[in-house]
Amino acid sequence: MDINLQLILPSLLLPLALSALLFTLSQVANKRLTILLWGLPLIWLPSCFWLTGLPDQLPPQEAKDWLWIILLISFLFNISLTTRKRVSTYLQIVLLAIYTVVLAWPVLGINTTFQVFSELIILILVGSTILKYADSGKTSTPALILSISSGGMGLVVALGGSLLVGQLSGALASTLGIFALYELYKRLNKSAIQNEQLKPLILIYFVLLIIARIYAEIPLTSAFLLLVSPAAIAMRGRYSAFISVISVGLSLAWVLMTADASSYY
Repeated sequence: MDINLQLILPSLLLPLALSALLFTLSQVANKRLTILLWGLPLIWLPSCFWLTGLPDQLPPQEAKDWLWIILLISFLFNISLTTRKRVSTYLQIVLLAIYTVVLAWPVLGINTTFQVFSELIILILVGSTILKYADSGKTSTPALILSISSGGMGLVVALGGSLLVGQLSGALASTLGIFALYELYKRLNKSAIQNEQLKPLILIYFVLLIIARIYAEIPLTSAFLLLVSPAAIAMRGRYSAFISVISVGLSLAWVLMTADASSYY
């Protein structure tokens, strides 16, 4: 298989095709909200397994091998507590905190500086705040915001040192691709999804950001800008997506000025 096709098939074409299929089903089915609640998190999994390989041991030994477990647990919280959104949200926050520690533990055993602790605490606090207020956010472009943030992170991480994490982030962006295009088609006035349906994917976004910062070592400034990019989901207004555009643009510009040519994770 051509090397370019190997790069774009799992990170772009496959999730985009599944996104189109899910969008079509959600438009013609009676239980549209249920289909999206189940479908949105699950259509990222084929790309995840394609890029990281099928799980062969538990507990996982590498950070990337935790991704499918985190997504499935978050997904189960979301579908089992649809009538208790606040409980679901707090469980997602606890999950983020636990897996931040799990993913960072090998590094903490070697490097326990104040900076490392501070970065992890800030990430948990910002991620928790976005997850908490995502349900009450009134933006009409949630898919576009998360797609921009994920796609931008994919570029930043690929340039900053990890092609694999960049592909996983790109697949996350493509998972929402058709829904983001729909929001653009509606001139940022209407979305086909609700914020609550995105919570597992928001959680995966932050987990990928943790991996990108700790293991791929993307610049701190770029990581911070990517951290605040999805905050627009919790805001009001049709133009909140521009916050993500600005954050991602600055993050990409920074990594272009500081990155070397090595891709090692």
